[in-house]
Amino acid sequence: IHVMIVNTAGQPGANVGISHVEVGGRRIVNSAIETTATVVNSSPGDREVLVGLRMGGKLASTPRRITLAAAGKDGCVATVRFLTSAGSISGSKTGDLFLCDEANEPFKDDLELDNVRRFCMTVGGRAKALILRGRIAEGSTAESDASTQLRIATDPWEGRADAPWSITPKLMDAVDFQAGDLIGIDAVFATNVPAFTAAQASAIAQFVSAGGTVMLFLGPDVDAQSSTQP
Repeated sequence: IHVMIVNTAGQPGANVGISHVEVGGRRIVNSAIETTATVVNSSPGDREVLVGLRMGGKLASTPRRITLAAAGKDGCVATVRFLTSAGSISGSKTGDLFLCDEANEPFKDDLELDNVRRFCMTVGGRAKALILRGRIAEGSTAESDASTQLRIATDPWEGRADAPWSITPKLMDAVDFQAGDLIGIDAVFATNVPAFTAAQASAIAQFVSAGGTVMLFLGPDVDAQSSTQP
C-alpha cells in the first residue's frame, strides 16, 4: 500500500502565478498580436507584482504593475494584456509571460514554476491575391472599375512593407490569365469576367482542388450559363 503523508501544520503558502495565456490577433507579418495573461494570487494577503512579456528572448513591452487582493477575495485574479507586432518576418515565434520585481529580477514566492508561461506561434506571410479584370463596364474606366476598387480594398496601403496589412494583390486582365499566373497565389478574385476559356477554367478548378480560394464577382457582361457550368 502506498501512503502519502501531508503536513498541513505549516504556514499558509504564499504564491502568485500565471494561470492562463491567450494569444489573439492575426498571426500575419506586421499585424497586431494581443497576448493576455491571467494572474492569480493564492496568498493569504494582498500582493503586488510586475507582469512582463518577452518575444524571442527579448523584452517586448514594459512590465505592467498589478495589485492582487488576498486569495478568495474579489480582485485576487487579474488580466494583463500586451499589444505587440507579429514582426516583419514569417515563421515560428516563441515568447513568454513572466512575473518580476522592481529590479526586473524573477519574482520570488513559494512556487516559482508558475511565474513563467511560455508559448509559440506560427506567423504567416501576407496572402497573395490575383485579381482578374473582366470587361470594363459601360461608364467606368480602368482607374475606377470594380477590379481597381477591389485592389484598393485588398491593399489600401499600396504595398508598403511597414503597413499592417495581410494581403498583397496583383491585378491583371482576365484575357491574359494563364495557369502559370496561379503559382504562389492564395486567392483569386474575378470581376465581371464574361467567361473563362477551357484552359483557364481547368487551371482554376485545379487551383481550388489544391486548397485555393476563388471568388467570382458578377457583372452585366458575365455569361450566366458559363459561370454555372461545372
